[in-house]
Amino acid sequence: MGVIFYFSHQSGLESAHVSGWMTRIVDSIAHIFNINTSEVDLHLLVRKGAHLTEFAILGILLFVALYFTRRRLLSSSIIAFIIGAAYGVLDEVHQYYIPGRSCQISDMMIDASGVLLAVLLCSLNFVLRRFSILLRGRNL
Repeated sequence: MGVIFYFSHQSGLESAHVSGWMTRIVDSIAHIFNINTSEVDLHLLVRKGAHLTEFAILGILLFVALYFTRRRLLSSSIIAFIIGAAYGVLDEVHQYYIPGRSCQISDMMIDASGVLLAVLLCSLNFVLRRFSILLRGRNL
């Protein structure tokens, strides 16, 4: 959460500089693989991808922390999603007060999607592991 707060607290100019730097790296990598990026708004993709990635990592961390303290898959998943999505809303409200930044509902949705994706993948991983253990136990 601290890393997300740090990036959100950057002014619009600082944020544009960081995302511009990352956009140039992605563009260079695309050219290495002979991928045409002229028809894609790479800057937008990098900025929205950063939202999704940051909040997916937050979702993983929240899920793992909750699951290993509670040992309840469903409630850990739901609580991790609620906390992560709520933090996404608070993050956007925080950005509203930063010069050159704005509060966007679309970013809130991307943030919540990142958390949801991570929580679903973590939950699926745990379910498949349990199922695998059950199958191995029956074969012995």
